[in-house]
Amino acid sequence: MNIGNKVYLKNIDQIDEKSHIKVRVLKIWNFVRNNKVCSIEMILMDDEGTQYHARVFNQNFSRFRHLLKEDESYIVIKLNMAVVTNGFSYTVHKQTLTLDWKSILKKCDDFSGPVNGFMFVDFNSIIEQTCPRDTFFGIGEAKSHFKVTKLFINSDIYEINEFKNKLVYNCFLIFYNGNFPLKTVCEITKPIKIYCIISYVLHFIFA
Repeated sequence: MNIGNKVYLKNIDQIDEKSHIKVRVLKIWNFVRNNKVCSIEMILMDDEGTQYHARVFNQNFSRFRHLLKEDESYIVIKLNMAVVTNGFSYTVHKQTLTLDWKSILKKCDDFSGPVNGFMFVDFNSIIEQTCPRDTFFGIGEAKSHFKVTKLFINSDIYEINEFKNKLVYNCFLIFYNGNFPLKTVCEITKPIKIYCIISYVLHFIFA
């Protein structure tokens, strides 16, 4: 099957019937109204980490429901797009993607993007607002929503373990090079340097 040129989600407006996108399903859930499943909703992410809201309406369930799985990767051809009309978007985009009667979905074994849907960035880049605008937590905010948010608590995954190893080293430097004595959490009455690091962890766990 000829899948044409690869297009990234940031350039989704340029996709045509001869192009394809490579995505991972980060989250999938059913939209239910009056006890009836109206659509399958998804958050997709490409190799570059760009996330997009996508859906399958009930008339196309038979084509895609058995194929779509959370944490699986796919090649998608002939996507449709619809404008967000109610002003609310799960991601930062003004349109959603739709798998319809002409769309083609194929399993992908060589997805190279972030497996779990988030990455850590340097804390100073957040303070200075120099991190990319499409970083997964956004700038100055953390967003969550019904059925969409994933919470990772003590998860044994690469991104979190890598960050914990760096955090242990940073905490050591702060505690032993600082000018204040060690304190328990209940003894801290005003913000200290370590508080910023804890906030940083929480930002990304909720990403």
